[in-house]
Amino acid sequence: MLKVNSGILKPTEGMVKCNGNVVPMLELGSGFDMDLTGRENIYLNGAILGYSKDFIRSEYDKYWSSPRFHRDIF
Repeated sequence: MLKVNSGILKPTEGMVKCNGNVVPMLELGSGFDMDLTGRENIYLNGAILGYSKDFIRSEYDKYWSSPRFHRDIF
């Protein structure tokens, strides 16, 4: 399903609609550094993908304050 969502594979039925950018991080081979906090890992991987610190901060703050964060993390 992740590969279909990221555009690596095409769905056999139906369609997938994505709003915004999708980056297949598993295909990039990026992982998490266990010596870093979750926040530090987010900034590190965002930087690897070429996002500015201001953009990462903006998106992180929006996501952190949303009810979806608590549903996805906990």
